[in-house]
Amino acid sequence: MARKPREQVAGGFYHIYNRGVDKRPIFEDTLDYIVFFELLNQTALNHRCSVYAYCLMPNHYHLFFQTKDSNLSSFMKSLISKYVRHFNLSHERVGTLFQSRFNSKTVEKDAYLLTLVKYIHLNPLGLEGSFQKYRWSSYGEYLGDKKLPCLDKEWILNQFHINPELAKKKFEEFHLMGSGTGQTRV
Repeated sequence: MARKPREQVAGGFYHIYNRGVDKRPIFEDTLDYIVFFELLNQTALNHRCSVYAYCLMPNHYHLFFQTKDSNLSSFMKSLISKYVRHFNLSHERVGTLFQSRFNSKTVEKDAYLLTLVKYIHLNPLGLEGSFQKYRWSSYGEYLGDKKLPCLDKEWILNQFHINPELAKKKFEEFHLMGSGTGQTRV
């Protein structure tokens, strides 16, 4: 039975995620993360996509982005095929890296959008002591770190406040609320 075509719309917002086959690692060393970042940035620029949040975990990833054109599948095919080629060559392996084709959920421009950004950023809770210090997520970039040029922080921060400094503060508070980190809740 043929699988249902993936929903793709120009200007669509998507939550994309996938995990390694048998829950195995898809990132084994720092170079893997760096290569994925470089490929994500280049692919986003080539396909006219805006990335709003990401989190790369050892055995899975989450991406939240918007396509300008209806090109979700070609964007992901380009990104993932190049990354799998790198991973297999670097780690002297063959075969599939991911358990299935990528999962995608269309995201509406509403309150869920910010909840999704928070969910993606809280993924590393417990992995390295705190989600705030996790190096492979866009959380730190929203507060000042610069890693991924294609990350569009302004639109998300403007959902919190028009003043950039107040927006960062409210963004940080929003993530701390209900995160279980023991931080003061607003």
